[in-house]
Amino acid sequence: MNVRHVSAALLAVAALMVSASACDSKGPASPTAVSGPAECPSTFAFNESPGLSSTKGGELVPAGAETALLCVYPFNTGDNAGVFRLGRTLPATESPDRVTGYLNGLAEFDPQIKVSCTMMGTDQYQIALGYPGGTHMIVRVDRNCGKVSAKGATRRLEHVDTLLALWPRPEATG
Repeated sequence: MNVRHVSAALLAVAALMVSASACDSKGPASPTAVSGPAECPSTFAFNESPGLSSTKGGELVPAGAETALLCVYPFNTGDNAGVFRLGRTLPATESPDRVTGYLNGLAEFDPQIKVSCTMMGTDQYQIALGYPGGTHMIVRVDRNCGKVSAKGATRRLEHVDTLLALWPRPEATG
């Protein structure tokens, strides 16, 4: 066997080992939080597109959050069309683990199913999750179309009231 054949064989074995380790039985890697404290974004805009993937196996958000803030963007007819300003921030009344568990338990969003986006003229929401080491993740709640998204993953939200029950009751402020 010459050196060229041995090198090719070693490369093939190395590629198989990398592929095998990537197909770990634990499933896809968890999403990662980004640096910085958990804070609510100042606006919620309908035309912002986080470049969502319709499906993603595994978790929507990492477990182990230390804080879970509900960012409430009240509907206001005086605002620019499709842009909502932050009205208030509410800390979770339940543990942050319960919030992340609920989000991770949502069903995948099927892009093949046509969804009618409704409920215009209502408050909008985002969730700011804070993690150890000063990292955070923002979860966008598209109440109008029944979607929840974070870091390129999308899940279906059928009952927004179940999600909102994890925080003190955010009364309408519009």
